[in-house]
Amino acid sequence: MQAGTRVAERWELVAPAPAEPSVARWRAVSIDSGDPTEILVLQPAAAHPPPAQQAFLDIHREVQRARDPALVRVHATTWHGSVGVVVRDPLEDATLAEVKGPLPPSVVAAIGARLVPAVLAAGPATGNALHAADIGIDAHGHPVLAPRGRPGAQVR
Repeated sequence: MQAGTRVAERWELVAPAPAEPSVARWRAVSIDSGDPTEILVLQPAAAHPPPAQQAFLDIHREVQRARDPALVRVHATTWHGSVGVVVRDPLEDATLAEVKGPLPPSVVAAIGARLVPAVLAAGPATGNALHAADIGIDAHGHPVLAPRGRPGAQVR
């Protein structure tokens, strides 16, 4: 995939965003409205056979059904050729994975109060595989649970 690629004739890739080796992340826009989105792609596609691609989509479909305000909004899960792609609200590049040192108890409590209901709402989609990088910062600076759905992940 590259900038300018259209996904499901509804979104266009703009530029790659910081990601991790197993799940590529792209900044994209809605062709209809011009609204910013982001697209996740399980990478590298050759290393993930169709069952892994399907599991990636299934995880994000579960997140899409949850509809919790503290959970990132997933707009679509679809196929682009032989790879599964997820279209969701854009996140800032920063995640709690980049936070150094202990957080003050009040910050931990505030984040926990917002995210614990989202973790429960995500239910089976999380599969006990949440990482600090799965907690994103939305455009308003609020923490949101945004599971990347990487294969074979475990709680760290």
